[in-house]
Amino acid sequence: MASFPTIQDFSLRTKLLLILLALLPFGKSAPIERKGCKDKDPVFALCSTSARQLISSITEVVCPAGCLDAEGPVWGTDIYTDDSSICRAAIHAGRLTDAGGRVTMEKKLGKGGYQESTRNQISTRRYGPWFVSFIFSSASDFEPAANDPLTFKPPTVSALCAMAAKQLPTAITEVICPSGCLTASENVWGSDIYTDDSSICRAAIHAGRLTNEGGKVIVEKNPGQSSYEESTRNGIKTSKYGTWTGSFVFTSSSALPYATSPPLTSNLPIVTSQCSSAAKQLTQVVTE
Repeated sequence: MASFPTIQDFSLRTKLLLILLALLPFGKSAPIERKGCKDKDPVFALCSTSARQLISSITEVVCPAGCLDAEGPVWGTDIYTDDSSICRAAIHAGRLTDAGGRVTMEKKLGKGGYQESTRNQISTRRYGPWFVSFIFSSASDFEPAANDPLTFKPPTVSALCAMAAKQLPTAITEVICPSGCLTASENVWGSDIYTDDSSICRAAIHAGRLTNEGGKVIVEKNPGQSSYEESTRNGIKTSKYGTWTGSFVFTSSSALPYATSPPLTSNLPIVTSQCSSAAKQLTQVVTE
């Protein structure tokens, strides 16, 4: 009489894989429409964020700039293991550049193997069987209902006059500037398009987006320019510069992707800060 193998006959890795597979919901259930799977609110990721850290099966992810040279392994090609870096996989797949941006990530069942390749300056690794994968889908694959439009709400950062765009955690950020930046000493390079090491709040006054009273502006990071022009506007003189690696511009909320209805209330934690508050004192990665 043939005997069946027991769990003691398997290696530790195989045991773990069998346990995880047993936990997956293989029972019969009603088909799920794609509309209902997708989160309305995007997730603001770090370069190291992996798909397994996301709760929903379909998620819009906002990646920061600078992930090309960041840490975060990637396994697979087009179909990736769920412990791979989402943002670095997005660059590898050609969905994003090093400037960051938004992608739609969809979790899938695991595969028997994952192929290695080099694309867009990122080399991925090959791997054997793994229990969960993810791919990138287009936003048009998940059209919302007519009465449920998507609204993109950028994170909010309270800045000092000295804060530069390269210090922001995401590609698009709402920045709250304090009063008194007109006479501050921080430099600004450029006109309308500024180097990403320029003072955001002083550039906002120069661009006519704010006065010396401060207020809110929306900053969008862009690739670097071959040159930046100097000019004097609204009491602020900017400097010219040659080639630089990163830029930023000011945009309006109506120009943001999916801004088809009034912005949703942010679910970010809110902290009331003092002038001396430092970012290292915050408990969350993204904080209003």
